[in-house]
Amino acid sequence: MKKIVAALVIFMMLIFGLLFSVMLISDEDNDKTGEDIKNGTLNLSPEVLAHRPMVEKYCKKYDIVDYINYILAIIQVESGGTAVDVMQSSESLGLPPNSLSTEESIKQGTKYFSELLSSAKATDCDIDSVVQSYNYGGGFLGYVSNNGKRYSLTLAESFSKDKADGERTDYLNPIAVSANGGWRYAYGNMFYVPLVKQYLRPQAVKGGFIWPVPSYYGKDWITSTFGGRYNPVTGAWENAHGAIDIGAPGGTPIYAAADGDVIIANWVSGYGNCVKIRHDDTYSTLYGHSSKLLVTNGQQVKQGDIIALVGTTGQSTGNHLHFEVLENEVKIDPMQFF
Repeated sequence: MKKIVAALVIFMMLIFGLLFSVMLISDEDNDKTGEDIKNGTLNLSPEVLAHRPMVEKYCKKYDIVDYINYILAIIQVESGGTAVDVMQSSESLGLPPNSLSTEESIKQGTKYFSELLSSAKATDCDIDSVVQSYNYGGGFLGYVSNNGKRYSLTLAESFSKDKADGERTDYLNPIAVSANGGWRYAYGNMFYVPLVKQYLRPQAVKGGFIWPVPSYYGKDWITSTFGGRYNPVTGAWENAHGAIDIGAPGGTPIYAAADGDVIIANWVSGYGNCVKIRHDDTYSTLYGHSSKLLVTNGQQVKQGDIIALVGTTGQSTGNHLHFEVLENEVKIDPMQFF
């Protein structure tokens, strides 16, 4: 009997141990679901996220742990996480494309990115210049350093134009289509920065709000400012356009500018598909003309959550976000928050 009881006890301990291990694994998986937000990434594919442990390993090795989110976003752009040479980093070693294994690719890609960061720090260039240099090569940092030390699409375009001797190629990515109808110069990809940054969670700015679309579509993409304007639909002068309109391709994600409660998520006359979020007792924001709504009335949202997609529904002449900020239900200029 003692032997039977002992055997049963051992058996039960083994079963408990197995269940405990499964629970730990499950908890680890659940923890990983929040890692996108912690690391500042957005909308990464499962194939890319599977490479996170190796990315973290080599970011630690090369002392760039603050840029894990950038490396993951680069992998998303370069391969979607499905190629063997996931960071397409062979060429940074002077090797033919796709010459590296997955681990070798991540190791070299993070090392190369760390070297670009060091060069940018030495020349006082910004992070966007580093991102574009991952695509163009380190020579772009010198070009930026000699032209204001800050990245711009104009600089990326002129650098590519020079290297390609003006040769163009069709490029029907929505970002390019929105910017110039769908082409790029035949050297690297002059749209590399916006391609990468669409997978980075925006950072809060003055007033606690974030820009409500990917940061690439910044102030230069405002098609109508707050205040007086000629209505683009009717042609009539209106004294109070109570929003800013931000041009962006259809399907571009729209972010909640701050935490809050969704109080409107439906069709509203003039606004088309519309979301309104109450942030506190004073402030609310409204997002109009969406192609698709991704939240419902009464839903709580966090800053940076994707609440809708840019579109041209309602009274609209093209894809854009109509963005309002209301103070005690009075429309105020959103630009004072940015």
